[in-house]
Amino acid sequence: MRILLSLIIFISFCQYSFSQSFKQDSALKKYSNKIPFDTNKIKDATLLSKSSDVFRYDSLYIWNDKRTLSEIMNERSGYFINDFGLGGRNLINYNGYSSKEVGIFRDGIQVNDILFGGFDVQNISVNEIDKIEEVSNVSSFLYGMTSNAKSINVITKDVFQSKPFSQFRYSQDRYNSLFADVVFNLPFSRKVSWMAGATKHSIDGRYVNSEFDVWNARTRLDYFFSPKLNLKLNFYYDNIKRGLNEGLVNSGNETAMAENTAPVVNTSSNENVENFFYNATLTGRFFKDKNSLTKLMLYSNNTIRWYDNKDTLIIGGYRFYSPPANYHYTQYAADLKQNVNFNFSRKGNLDFLIGGNAYINYYNYSGYNFFNVIDNEYTFLFKADLNYDNFFLSGFGNFNYLNKDNSQFVFIDDIDKTPSYFNFGAESSYKFIFNRKIDLKLFCGINNVRKEIPDIYVPGSNGGSPANGNIRTYYEAGFEFKLNEIFNLKSYYFNSENSFSYLNYEKNSTEGINTSAGIFTKYVNAYLNYNYLNSFIYPQNFLKADIFYHNFLFNKKLDLKTGFNIKYFSSPDNFYLYSQSYYSFYREVPIDLNVNGFQIDYFIGARIGHANINLTIANIFNTFYYDTYLYPADNLGGLLNAISRFT
Repeated sequence: MRILLSLIIFISFCQYSFSQSFKQDSALKKYSNKIPFDTNKIKDATLLSKSSDVFRYDSLYIWNDKRTLSEIMNERSGYFINDFGLGGRNLINYNGYSSKEVGIFRDGIQVNDILFGGFDVQNISVNEIDKIEEVSNVSSFLYGMTSNAKSINVITKDVFQSKPFSQFRYSQDRYNSLFADVVFNLPFSRKVSWMAGATKHSIDGRYVNSEFDVWNARTRLDYFFSPKLNLKLNFYYDNIKRGLNEGLVNSGNETAMAENTAPVVNTSSNENVENFFYNATLTGRFFKDKNSLTKLMLYSNNTIRWYDNKDTLIIGGYRFYSPPANYHYTQYAADLKQNVNFNFSRKGNLDFLIGGNAYINYYNYSGYNFFNVIDNEYTFLFKADLNYDNFFLSGFGNFNYLNKDNSQFVFIDDIDKTPSYFNFGAESSYKFIFNRKIDLKLFCGINNVRKEIPDIYVPGSNGGSPANGNIRTYYEAGFEFKLNEIFNLKSYYFNSENSFSYLNYEKNSTEGINTSAGIFTKYVNAYLNYNYLNSFIYPQNFLKADIFYHNFLFNKKLDLKTGFNIKYFSSPDNFYLYSQSYYSFYREVPIDLNVNGFQIDYFIGARIGHANINLTIANIFNTFYYDTYLYPADNLGGLLNAISRFT
């Protein structure tokens, strides 16, 4: 309790020592107060699309204290997270697609793992996040190598004001989980700004061999030459160390598996990952219309992974050993895009986007397990958006040419070697405005996409992956209803028809309904999301809710929010074992386990001046469940655990 009191006093002090005001610096009096300090900064230059949905992290998810990008997205409609514990490489899945088909971007630059596929959420500190852009399901495939399911663009904090700005975040959790992040912005002039930040996160782990430690460092130099030309230089470094216990030993005694002393599958495997991301982004506004932007991005991802293991595993009825290995892969990429906006009437405009990507990849690894590895990929894309009054119509496509080296893969003769293919799609919407308080939008879309997905033939599995070179036809249709600022409802039906190119996989389809609703009153707000999915891998039903009371107290100096975060999902038809050594599921080893997921967190958050303080009592009913087989979904909390998380 003494430590907690000290931390509260310390964070209260930080509102004065770290979070400065936005008043103009006296050293800059030569500038008129009527002219904003950031006049030279081109706004929204990091967005992928002008028609996407964007939400702010601090207004929605800072109150119930989300710790990672995966926890944030798990609150959103359509997402399902495979969780391997805090600090794990938790998987972000969407609408029945795997995590290897979800593109993760940071300020418009894709940061997915190019060898294993997917994304390690520990590469992004939650304190970096300012906003998150969700590109439409239909057009997401345009923007990256592995983004045919969804494109998620994390827009980082980029404070540019006349005074230096700093921010500190500290979080304490169970099992000696400590998180600290500090960021500092220094403006040199109206044209030059520098930012630096660092993150430290460590945890002892709930079970044997589940410890975790990460260091993140980042720095940015902004040069705003003029309102027509901006340059950004970024560097990110991540060092991740984690134990890989491969989950708990299966037992019919659920109570025994809920104990922290439950035996684990592997007591010795671990990994150390180093990532180096660096990029240069040049944004120009060379046309008369301010919405027409030229963007050139040059970037690289350099990753080194050391995997160590001494234990053997029992997989599919026989013993399996994953040997120690080192992996090194590097990507060099260039991205050039130009959009041109035409206002042909007071109510209408046309926006054209053309561009291209070039990816050059280098790998250094041993073994034959990797396949569908792309050496080089070149993409040309186009998009045309028509807005007229309340009507929107968009058509888009991309042409892809790629080279693959699959010489080490045992099924090489079965792989479709076609080097080029064309993807296309279209979407439309119309909004009915009944009066100033009520409107209804109808929308629909369709695409036909082939994507080459990195994958692995996991030793111990019976058969290869069906994910290589698949062709998918996706379509959706739905509506969005808004009543003033009191109520909103969005719901849509989707269907994805899949056709696989080898190993005799037949056509199949996945369909579902995603629904999200918000209710807003003077003192009580509620966000509700419901997902229905007919997949045999993911839950058929997933309900998420955030219900809280809010008020301003003490002459509006204290912003208070307190409430409950609720999740329920039905058990998938099949749980699959997961290989932490290869970041992939054992595809032919399903487990018949009927365990529904249910959890309630209680949270209270307060904003005092520039400081936020949050307390969370997680899993107050001590429920024990899985969202990935043999990996408990969350630490046990309960009312007797007085403080599960403090931030």
